[in-house]
Amino acid sequence: MKKLISFLTVFFMLIVLHPSAEDSAITMFAPDGRTIEVSLADKDAYKAVGWYENYSDVTKTMYAPDGRELTVWLTEIEAYKAVGWYENKSDVTKTMYAPDGRELTVWITEIEAYKAVGWYENKSDVTVLMCAADGRQITVFQTQVADYQKVGWFLCQSKEVDPAKPMVALTFDDGPKRASTERILKALETYQARATFFVVGNRIPGNEDILKRMDALGCQVGNHTYNHPDLAKQSAGGIASQISGTDYNIYRAIGKYSTVVRPPYGSVNSTVRSAIGKPLILWSLDTLDWKHRNASYVINAVLSKVKDGDIILMHDIHDTSATAAQTIIPSLIQAGYQLVTVDELALYKGYTMPAHKTYNSFR
Repeated sequence: MKKLISFLTVFFMLIVLHPSAEDSAITMFAPDGRTIEVSLADKDAYKAVGWYENYSDVTKTMYAPDGRELTVWLTEIEAYKAVGWYENKSDVTKTMYAPDGRELTVWITEIEAYKAVGWYENKSDVTVLMCAADGRQITVFQTQVADYQKVGWFLCQSKEVDPAKPMVALTFDDGPKRASTERILKALETYQARATFFVVGNRIPGNEDILKRMDALGCQVGNHTYNHPDLAKQSAGGIASQISGTDYNIYRAIGKYSTVVRPPYGSVNSTVRSAIGKPLILWSLDTLDWKHRNASYVINAVLSKVKDGDIILMHDIHDTSATAAQTIIPSLIQAGYQLVTVDELALYKGYTMPAHKTYNSFR
């Protein structure tokens, strides 16, 4: 009997001292910052009228542009936004980029300070697109350019054309010839300029990589016949064969056909006009580089006579012409000229270039 009484006594004390789950208390939170202790049995009733079980459900971390952070009640959010705080950290931070590839997330108020020491807001401002002769492209940071150039990569970005500014088309005939053509391409790449290369078809095999580089740099590849005959002395069929054979080799190299033709020696007659279904590009400024083979003479011939809209004739098979081009290209840019392709020159000067017609300039 005594054991039974002791058991009942302990059981009774457990019930009194340890209430059921329905009688346990829980802290509830209101969006305006109020808190209240309620029993578990009342929890759902409070939730039904806008109370929450978790503190995180009624608060929000706000961010200031200077880096301050503050946890506020939901009802305070609009007031804080009204005085310049934000709900999302991304609204008050910015990723900045350094030319060496470093990236850093900073507060908005720090942006100008970082810009002052050489950081940029846009990744595109610190990267450049580089091309390989086999058609590959890669985006690298500015500080990596020299290393990539050492192993054969080159810049393939080009400047946009401003129609309101003077422009001329440098053109080079008779190539490609690896040593001299590559020197000219290097100068064009350095100054982000473009030119048109009128290539001879039988010179393309083995030099396809040079044509690919021309194309990647934004230069234009034109047709200068297959083996450089005087077209005015050819039959219509012979003329067509000269053009189609070269176009075939151009397409194999860069995946596109030429849009313009330069007849060797500028020799044109009615048969040539009718047999060639492309615009015939002549020139307005002849450097006579093929005759004088003197870089200083060629440089002076261009810089002393050049005019807006000119098509300038040179030849990339001569080393002296390549030497001259290395001076002519930056000098023309310094003088305010944009160096564009023949197609670009026609476009921005308002010419449509119907086929079978000859063009000496676009003024």
